[in-house]
Amino acid sequence: MSELKVNKISPRSGTDVTLGDSGDTFTLGSGANIAGLTLSDNILFDTASKGIYLGVTSATASNLLDDYEEGTWTPTIISGGNTLTVSGGTQFFKYIKVGKMCSLFFNIGNATVSGTTASGDQKITGIPFTGATGGRQSGTVPMYYISGGLRYTSTDFLALAIGSGATEIEIVGYNNSTGYTSPGTPSTGGGSYFWFQLTYEVA
Repeated sequence: MSELKVNKISPRSGTDVTLGDSGDTFTLGSGANIAGLTLSDNILFDTASKGIYLGVTSATASNLLDDYEEGTWTPTIISGGNTLTVSGGTQFFKYIKVGKMCSLFFNIGNATVSGTTASGDQKITGIPFTGATGGRQSGTVPMYYISGGLRYTSTDFLALAIGSGATEIEIVGYNNSTGYTSPGTPSTGGGSYFWFQLTYEVA
């Protein structure tokens, strides 16, 4: 194999420098850290789903970080099959996805929640990625303003859960005497404050 040693490669404006052919391995500083390497721009892969292997010296699938994404999502609050409407106030719905973990941010402040509530399933639909299969993911306790607006008052506290392969968040009640239960029929109205952060594994 030939060896080329240079101090600097300066392509003409508008041209690219190509090292090796397709399928070749390009190694920098083999066997040692690369000292003095500075990148002045982002790294862009020309093929989707490519990433960086972290903490290993060989291509191990479980160590591949190949995805980062952030954006907004559009939640819909469902009460016993009925869709509730959120209007006014402050509304903030964001997600950040790193690898297979997605963090959801949900915040309504001093908003008006209207619509017909009913007993039965209480949930929030519209999560940006389907939950992983194999079991329920839960543990997050939402915060809400108990004095008015959207309230679930028939249990001692609420929890949020995402079922196996689910595309929605379940609102689950817990009673200190009887355990998990339906959170009952919520109230609605103005002055609604309801917020949470939920991290879950995606499919």
